[in-house]
Parts: sequence; structure tokens; C-alpha cells
Amino acid sequence: MSDRINQNPHALISFRWKAGRFFLIASLILLASAGWLRLAEVIDLWYVLYSIRIFPGPWYIAVTGGLSGLFFTCATLFYLLKLHFSSQFTRVSLVAYFVWFWADRVLFSTRVDFFYKLPGGIFISLFLFLVFTMSYPISRTLQKDDNGPSIS
Repeated sequence: MSDRINQNPHALISFRWKAGRFFLIASLILLASAGWLRLAEVIDLWYVLYSIRIFPGPWYIAVTGGLSGLFFTCATLFYLLKLHFSSQFTRVSLVAYFVWFWADRVLFSTRVDFFYKLPGGIFISLFLFLVFTMSYPISRTLQKDDNGPSIS
């Protein structure tokens, strides 16, 4: 690969762009799948959840799972179709998911559960931040100036 980079200095930039796009789309598919699985599980266990009277209830779990699945599925499709607003839509969806994630933990968890789940919540937050930073649009046009090639 180093010979290719020496012959074409833009090959490394192209490789990084493709790898970043692959990671972003795979991450969005993972987040969409988590939302759809949340919805599917609550539908499957609806009567059990309703009979034990969980709080905030099966409707809340179903709606939030469906919304997160829908938004991240749309974000994935927008990136695959290379629509110009895909990065903005993805960033707004990620921020909304992040705010909902922590509001849900703070409002609906007991103190013991909150601290028990805190390491996982921090890991998920770092993952969301990584996906957020990857969702910025990358311009593939390269310009030459006095210092050599650069990304614009």
C-alpha cells in the first residue's frame, strides 16, 4: 500500500474517507437495529410488561424504540443515497438520541440502577460522540497550494 501512496498521495485520503464512511454506515445500521429490536421486544412481551406495570410503560418503550429505529434507518438511507442533507440529519438525530438517552436514565432509573448502568452509559455516549464526529461531511476535492496537497 505504501507504493500506491507514494505514486498517488491522494490514495491514503481516499482510503480514510471510504473507511470512515463504512464505519459511519455500519454504526447507523447498529443504532437503527437497536431501535427496531426494542420495538419488536416490547410488542412480543406486551402483556407481560403491562401485567407487571412497569414504569414508564410499554407504550413509551414502543414509541421510543420505533422512533430511534426510524430516524437511524432514514439516516442510513440518506447516507447510502448520498443526499446533501444526510450529515445534518444524522447529527440532529444523534444529538436528540443522546439527550433522550440521558434524560431517560436520569428520570426513569432508580439511583442504584443509574450508578450500576453508568459505565455502559458512558461507553454508549463515547460511541455516539465518535459517530457524531464521523458524520461531518468530508469534501473529496483536493487542492494544490504551495505546501502540497490538502483537503478543502
